[in-house]
Amino acid sequence: MKINLIKKVEILSSNFNVNYNKATDGCSFSWKDNCINIGIKNINNDPSYTLSCISHELMEIILVGMGARFDSSRTGENYLFNLDHQTFENAIQIHTQALIKFIKTK
Repeated sequence: MKINLIKKVEILSSNFNVNYNKATDGCSFSWKDNCINIGIKNINNDPSYTLSCISHELMEIILVGMGARFDSSRTGENYLFNLDHQTFENAIQIHTQALIKFIKTK
């Protein structure tokens, strides 16, 4: 599997710049700065891990935008999610449309 290193992705009508860091693994996002940071240190050795991190951030961005992720002082950064099945279905469709842009098909 190869990952397409795209520069931008649209999620819920917002454009996010995608930044890559060859020195780290893992990912993060900032809704305020409209950016997704992706660590690609081991992208050649373990592309599945990198894709999993990308998928995680995309889904989290979607759920924040849909109002389904909540902050809690009791849980710190272990965010709470609350959504019904229809919201989940909508989120999965949006997630698939964004994630497919990161996957090279040829």
